Amino acid sequence: MEFENYIKKNEVSKKARMLEENRSTLENYWNIRRLLVEAQGGGEKRAKYRNGLIKEWPIKYIKKYGIPYSNRNLMLYRQFCMYR
Repeated sequence: MEFENYIKKNEVSKKARMLEENRSTLENYWNIRRLLVEAQGGGEKRAKYRNGLIKEWPIKYIKKYGIPYSNRNLMLYRQFCMYR
């Protein structure tokens, strides 16, 4: 029975780590979205600035952090939770 308790504890710990990772990932997406939305505020000039960020950020961050910061992903982050 002690062996089974150890296995159950281990499974609960794995699920807790996965939930924390998901929370962290969602928080990251939300913050990227917030930065892009803030950059867009202020009319057409700011919208062009935001579009520039979506083109420039991937060049800088893909090399450093990988695919999650591609143009397409940044556009998806921008749309993330837009309709609540």
